[in-house]
Amino acid sequence: MPSRRTDQVSAELRMQISRYLVEHQEELPTGVLCTVTVVSTTPDLKRATAYVTIFPEGKRGTTLTALRRLTKELNGALFHELPIKVVPKVRFLLDTVETKAADIELLLNKVAEELPLEE
Repeated sequence: MPSRRTDQVSAELRMQISRYLVEHQEELPTGVLCTVTVVSTTPDLKRATAYVTIFPEGKRGTTLTALRRLTKELNGALFHELPIKVVPKVRFLLDTVETKAADIELLLNKVAEELPLEE
């Protein structure tokens, strides 16, 4: 169960990472929208996972690769920006919740179409 401290650090990291990505947009593939949806920090504050959504879907791989190349520089920037003793090392993962939700919605709509109408 996350503590108040890890929640605060995660929220601050999400804001700082989002700001960093806006400032370094030119290092990401052209025409890509990359959003940090959630940041999850370990209880010891040594590691953080930044979940991102990337549109269009066809550029997810190249965008994740670009994000991972920026990680070392990002971690250095966070060290200077965050007023905490231990700054978590960030890694990026794809947030697939929206995609899975859309798939489930399609399945539910298909099932609803196949059910007979009640009178």
